[in-house]
Amino acid sequence: VFTHSSLSSCIYALLCKQLYQRRVMEAVVSTQSTGVVAMVTRLTKLNGSPITDTERLQADLFYLKYFVKEYREGCPSFADMHPRYAGLIKEHGDPGRSEPQISTIKEQAIEVTISSGEKTFTKRLLRTTLVKTIQVMVQRQLKIPPKRQVLSWVDPANQRIVLDDPGRDLAYYYVVGDCFLTVEST
Repeated sequence: VFTHSSLSSCIYALLCKQLYQRRVMEAVVSTQSTGVVAMVTRLTKLNGSPITDTERLQADLFYLKYFVKEYREGCPSFADMHPRYAGLIKEHGDPGRSEPQISTIKEQAIEVTISSGEKTFTKRLLRTTLVKTIQVMVQRQLKIPPKRQVLSWVDPANQRIVLDDPGRDLAYYYVVGDCFLTVEST
């Protein structure tokens, strides 16, 4: 037996879902790469072209502003349909404001402790720091040539992740917060 309020909640949720699907399709069709880049966090290339930091920022801001009305209305299933939205608000600020809230580089830096046996040093790095840059730091500090280095870190799920591609940045390997990298010499 449906009550008036439960039936109207179901209809409202269904309408929100249909509106979301229509708006996503409009966003992807009308802006092509902007909509796709905003919705897929780990996307690094689109149609063979690398996605720049500027394109990522523009896509995120577009995504925030495009769905601000549904966010403000408090659709019950909004968080399920837009899982990235809350994170984007934290990163770029409230979409209702006229300017994005851009944090300073100092605020974006994470503290990385690098260790090999008894030798340890700490650096403040951006998540955009390339693995090869870290390998050069290790070579200078610990005197281990990059070709003999095996860099790894343990993620929050306690899985060891090897940073095996020198051309990738820390963000690619989901290095978050202050972390501990280990260096093994082969």
